[in-house]
Amino acid sequence: MALHSTWVVLMLVLSLHGQVQTGKIIGGRPAVPHSRPYMVLLEREMWKNETKYCDGFLISDEFVLTAAHCEARIYYVYLGLHKFINDQTPKGITVRRAIPHVDFNKITRYNDLMLLQLSEKVNFTENVRPINLASRSDHLPQRCIVSGWGFTSEDNQNLASELMEVNLTLAKDTSCLEPHAFFSLGEIGPSFGDSGGPLVCEGEVAYGVVSVQTGKIFGGRKAVPHSRPYMVLLEIKTLQETTIFCDGFLISDEFVVTAAHCQARIYNVYVGLHKFKNDQTPKAIQVSQAIPHEGFNEKPLLNDLMLLQLSEKVNFTEHVRPINLASRSDHLPQRCLVSGWGFSEEYPDDMASELREVNVTLVNHTLPAERHVYSSLGESRPSRGDSGGPLVCECEVAYGVVSGGTKIFTLYTKIPDYLGWIEGHMKKK
Repeated sequence: MALHSTWVVLMLVLSLHGQVQTGKIIGGRPAVPHSRPYMVLLEREMWKNETKYCDGFLISDEFVLTAAHCEARIYYVYLGLHKFINDQTPKGITVRRAIPHVDFNKITRYNDLMLLQLSEKVNFTENVRPINLASRSDHLPQRCIVSGWGFTSEDNQNLASELMEVNLTLAKDTSCLEPHAFFSLGEIGPSFGDSGGPLVCEGEVAYGVVSVQTGKIFGGRKAVPHSRPYMVLLEIKTLQETTIFCDGFLISDEFVVTAAHCQARIYNVYVGLHKFKNDQTPKAIQVSQAIPHEGFNEKPLLNDLMLLQLSEKVNFTEHVRPINLASRSDHLPQRCLVSGWGFSEEYPDDMASELREVNVTLVNHTLPAERHVYSSLGESRPSRGDSGGPLVCECEVAYGVVSGGTKIFTLYTKIPDYLGWIEGHMKKK
């Protein structure tokens, strides 16, 4: 359990329209032993024999509620726990059937909800008991708490040895446009490692499932270190054997989005960076497949979008985490920001030595709809070397990809118009 400022999306469990994600309890405290008898720890064996964890909660004598992105090959369900010690905890109950929401979207995390039917019915005791689900959706619940066994160090190697919990306050926010969602704001809350746990409010009723945790947005030129964990620096060697740089952003554990005009012969992908120094930068990840949009046209820039499939999957940590992609294209997003390591007035002849960011305001433009772009005006804008970075708006969702422009305006490839293309190529892997 650590401390940093986040927006957390806590999806409704009403009528099973919910969402989820794992992380630490930030700014939390140890729970009173067995005071949360509905809490469940899920040990998950993945398809490549990795072991991962999520939280969940008991809602009957044979059903557990958790997040759809917590899907796995095999589940072991631990009930009645307070302390968790790997070599002393008995093997959990197995799962007969996993039922992820039929409309779960791995990229946007919409409908991120899953029921697990246990292989045997559990006996209720003082330490094992289900929680009631909320039935009202017409008000903002008060006096809320989240609990979990999330990781307790930045390297995310060890679960908390005992159940942790934290109080949080829900906030009204209509700009994020996430369906069926509650939000909390502040320096306390769940983070990477507490997926699937319940949002419990108003007399021990489950109102939500911990879902999407997003980063901080600050004004100014220098980004808060590691506040943009989805950012990727691309060192690319062109066909002419010159080395140039682009930005990109992580959307899963093996895919990066960038601009198609960043095509190259060789790519070196750096994740988890804040400062960039040639002689101190960690080892790069290679690219197994570059997938530029088949309709890409350099003059004018059309369909300026490319997927990079990494040669190895990345491990998510506090400093390395994907960003959700926007799915709505029927409105002009507000409160937008662009970040990158590109050239600036302070660094006119070289890449910035640390990640920088700038707020931008999108404007309605007269370009034809088939250009599939957003545009911003003014001197506050991305610069040379920032191509391929994300246009991030409204509660840390990627709406665009930095493409090109002039001294007057900047163009961003409009992600909602290409969501089907992105999802289709990710499924072909």
